[in-house]
Amino acid sequence: MKNLIADIKEKLGITGGQFIDAEIESYVESISPDEYLDFFKALSGEHNFSKPMDRVANVAAQFANKKEQLILAGTFEQAKAMYDKFYNRCSLMLDYCRENRETIPSDRAFFEAQDYKTLADVNGQKIFSKQEAYVLNELGGGSWLCDIRFLANSAVAIDKIENIIKRGKITKYLNTGNAITDKRVSKMLQGVA
Repeated sequence: MKNLIADIKEKLGITGGQFIDAEIESYVESISPDEYLDFFKALSGEHNFSKPMDRVANVAAQFANKKEQLILAGTFEQAKAMYDKFYNRCSLMLDYCRENRETIPSDRAFFEAQDYKTLADVNGQKIFSKQEAYVLNELGGGSWLCDIRFLANSAVAIDKIENIIKRGKITKYLNTGNAITDKRVSKMLQGVA
């Protein structure tokens, strides 16, 4: 990273010490080492930015956006599959409640009493992954699962699931604890939440 920063400063004629280095580092920290050459080539190209630091920030943002797109790719399909699984599980649990009505008087109470993190099928396999259990908990747990059959629009539910998945991916892969990165993540979350 230090070599990249030194090369950027030399190429763009940037002077300054550790504070300038820290600012440049905050811009390029999300760029992986295997992208340094491409980043440097893009930085060396024609740009309309008069200030060298603006050039660094904008080119770095282009690379960061590519990374975000890769990380967030496929979340809709993942959300749709998760919704289908939740809906199917709700149907199976409702059938179970109906078959055992004498011992399960309330569907809602049955759904709310379940621990979805440990819920297993007859073979002992967990029904929901950690991510699915987390998403279900974020949506409202058993109460939401019980009500999934009443949702007028599955697209709204899928959208909510997708947003939770995106927040999780952003937190896991993009949130570095850096103030500048956190600001970028916060802006992304505004569109996601």
